[in-house]
Amino acid sequence: MDETSNNNNNHNSGYSYREKSVQIIENNSNINNNNNEQEEIEKPKRIHIISLISVMAIGFIANVEYGIVMPSIWNYLQSVGGTNHDLGMALAGFSLAQVCFLPLIGLWADKRTMRESFCASLVIGIIGNIMYAMSVHPLMIIAGRFIAGVGSSNMALTNSYIASVSTKEQRTKYMAKVNGINAFGLVAGPAFNLAINLLNKSFWIGSVHFIFDPLRSPGWLLAILLLCCLLSFVLFKEPKEYNKQLEEEEQKEKQVTPGNEDRQPLLNNNNNNSTNNSTSGYKKSVSKYGSISAYDVEGQLIKRSPSQRDIINSNYLSATIISPHSSFSHFSSKKFSEHGTGHASLLINSGGAVVYSEEKESFWSNLKKILNSSLITCFVINFVQNFVFGALETLITPITQEQYNFGTLQNSLMYSIVSVEIIIFIFATVIASGKGIQDKFIVFFGQLFLGGGLIILLIFFGGQASEKVALWKFALGVAITTVGIPTQNTSVYSLYSKLLNRVFGDNADQGFQTGFMMLMGSAARILGPLWAGYGLELSSRFPLFIVFISLWVFDIFITLLFFKKLTFITDPTKPSTTSFAGGH
Repeated sequence: MDETSNNNNNHNSGYSYREKSVQIIENNSNINNNNNEQEEIEKPKRIHIISLISVMAIGFIANVEYGIVMPSIWNYLQSVGGTNHDLGMALAGFSLAQVCFLPLIGLWADKRTMRESFCASLVIGIIGNIMYAMSVHPLMIIAGRFIAGVGSSNMALTNSYIASVSTKEQRTKYMAKVNGINAFGLVAGPAFNLAINLLNKSFWIGSVHFIFDPLRSPGWLLAILLLCCLLSFVLFKEPKEYNKQLEEEEQKEKQVTPGNEDRQPLLNNNNNNSTNNSTSGYKKSVSKYGSISAYDVEGQLIKRSPSQRDIINSNYLSATIISPHSSFSHFSSKKFSEHGTGHASLLINSGGAVVYSEEKESFWSNLKKILNSSLITCFVINFVQNFVFGALETLITPITQEQYNFGTLQNSLMYSIVSVEIIIFIFATVIASGKGIQDKFIVFFGQLFLGGGLIILLIFFGGQASEKVALWKFALGVAITTVGIPTQNTSVYSLYSKLLNRVFGDNADQGFQTGFMMLMGSAARILGPLWAGYGLELSSRFPLFIVFISLWVFDIFITLLFFKKLTFITDPTKPSTTSFAGGH
């Protein structure tokens, strides 16, 4: 009887011990060199330069496309009998294709590989631009722009790639660099137009007539650039494979570092003492230290190498458990890195071993997360800025032709000046971010300039369409409005990516979620040009600009309403929002 009672007491004390040891470890974030793990988490990542250049080239070409197509597409449409409505349809069709295929391309990259989705989209882009170059009817131009839009859906992967190969602290810097390259493409596009204006050649191959003139050459040039970019992806490295390679190199460096000779192997197949150690197990820092830290009954810190019972499944090797006072973001386990959107559960079995399980989240659960108020705010910001920008780029060439008799060359020069302004404010955004200014404040700054420019355009161009307006008034309105585009665009994607880490977890793939963000922008790029094409037919342009102002007011209202939630804590000493369910 007494022996049974003692056994029960010992059994209960084992559970009490485990409760006590877990509680002690949760309340002490500095045990067992935890600060060193935090430094490892926030350590800047090395990036494969050739892959980064290939990805940046996609954005560069996309903006070269913008810089050479936009100044000439209106004249191109007129040359084949097109109207203002055809202009709106051509620009909206490009964005419609993005809306349809952005999430699919992102999902493809998440399920398969980025290389596949990049290469397939580049091939489609080449086909679309060849069709655009050989158009003899407005419908062919519209179809060519639609197919080219399908190819440009890979822009979602650009942001996803940056998110996969950088830390949160690096992300704004690299996204700003991507936007800088994109802006350089805007400048290069009109510069290419200057050379294209000198072309006037044509020849026949069989019954096919190939024409190289200022209106059709943009399509040929883009097809060649996309082909070169496609060839560069032969050397592209997948982020997951490259990150795994870096981890292996780091492990090798640690093994040869002096002072590491006494560290135990991660998995000791000869250790059969799991029964004796059944009440001493709280698994801590397995991947880094190769041992288990726990407390004995007297509360003394002890260490031992993990037994086979502790390591439940070899797929969970290299998992790092960090105390609640640091970030729960670092899981190098293959299971967690591939399926980071689930909840990780920590369980202690009857033998004292730690068991990891992951609960896969349903589609509706992920959808509910995307409908988070902070993410919705980013959607609204992105939609409004793209709606306004898409409408303005549709309005500019017809208005400058109507008001100031601008041709393709003059419009190219105007786009070059605008692109230089965009580059200046992208660098200003980088500097502001480097000084520690939060993304949300930079976004708000851009919103104020966007609204100011729209008000000026409403005052000067809100009257009758036939009313003449001085060139300086047009330049002033466009210049102020343009300030709001790069400042918002650079920072809102950086902010969105960080908020995704908070909502979905640091190791979650972002292709699908980034596709949703870009879907908002593409939807705006459909509606904006269509509204502008309709507005160009109105005798009074007051309704045209009052819609822009109304959207901007709504944008500001939503931003201010959820302004406090547009913050992501990157300080590793502060707790992450990711939670664990624990039990015994």
